[in-house]
Amino acid sequence: MVEEQVAQVREACTLCGAREFRVARTAEERDLLWKGRKNAFGAVGRVSPTYYVQDGVVPRTKIAPTLHFIGETGAQVRADPSAHFPRRRSATCTP
Repeated sequence: MVEEQVAQVREACTLCGAREFRVARTAEERDLLWKGRKNAFGAVGRVSPTYYVQDGVVPRTKIAPTLHFIGETGAQVRADPSAHFPRRRSATCTP
């Protein structure tokens, strides 16, 4: 089941132009990924104090459909959702 979800997320990320997709292989890698995620918003806030963050949680089973929905919604309003993220597109999954 998790392998299928990873494949769906990988596909969605590839379609969105991700240049890299990695899956944490050990508990240490997973901890480092979570640490990076937790520290990322603080770093962005220091660079751009007016940056507004809306953070949410999506169940693993809904990640791929959610990413597709975001892309479709962005296309409908002629927005580029990737414009809100750093230029280096990379995705990492922690099953």
